[in-house]
Amino acid sequence: MKLYDINQEIMQVICEAVDVETGEVIAELDTEKLTNLKIAREEKVLNLGKYIKNLDAELTAVSNEKAKFVKWEQSLKKRIESIKTYLAKNMAEGEKFKDAQIMVSWRMPGEQVHVSNVNMIPEKYKRITVEPDKVELKKAIKNGEAITGAYLQYGEPGVLIR
Repeated sequence: MKLYDINQEIMQVICEAVDVETGEVIAELDTEKLTNLKIAREEKVLNLGKYIKNLDAELTAVSNEKAKFVKWEQSLKKRIESIKTYLAKNMAEGEKFKDAQIMVSWRMPGEQVHVSNVNMIPEKYKRITVEPDKVELKKAIKNGEAITGAYLQYGEPGVLIR
């Protein structure tokens, strides 16, 4: 998807690092080559920003299509389960049907454990997951609390493109 035209010299440097058809990164972006282009710094920055916006638009389009495929996938799964349920309810135990391409047979359902009240289950049969509350940790550290095993640090600088 192309919303903005990008300077061809800049696109050439980008294309050397990326397989344009698959989007696969095949090499590191040659930052030295990009820096040495005889193009004003402002034009480089603006063109790279436009390129990012083009990629972002393409990503949005792909995400939208992905959502459609997920719905389609869910619909197919429901249809399959509905038909399997019908067959299971309408076949006798041990019954089989087959021809040259397919075999359909009834099978005994597997055993499943159902928990009616998790609070009554002995502790040795429970899994407990422990994870830090990073929001509360950040507040506490910012308020001057010394917490062993946690500290604040800045992430990588970012770029805002509108």
